[in-house]
Amino acid sequence: MTRTGRPPRHHVSVRDTFGRGVVLTGIRIGGARAVLLACDCGPDVLYAARVTDLVSGRVVSCGHCRHPERMAGRAARRDEAARRAAEAVAENAAREAAGAVLAAHGFRVTRAIQLERL
Repeated sequence: MTRTGRPPRHHVSVRDTFGRGVVLTGIRIGGARAVLLACDCGPDVLYAARVTDLVSGRVVSCGHCRHPERMAGRAARRDEAARRAAEAVAENAAREAAGAVLAAHGFRVTRAIQLERL
């Protein structure tokens, strides 16, 4: 006699690991049960996958880990962006400090960094 009805559900819990991913929470993708996972290739890499794809082994990572040269390029771009942001913050802080000193001495700083006596 054959069994009818739904197949047994796969039980997936938070902190379960599938390939390189660790389950963070359950979600739905197009009505299908899915989970949000954190990949071990980076602390900020998240991806979603259907539970059936995880259990069958079809999905094992975020996809970026399969190409180490892409990950290296991504890390370099992220570091460069962080360096530029830090430089911009330092430059703005220096500009504000210089403006405050000039204002204390009776000068006004305009947009084009032209000095005018008040």
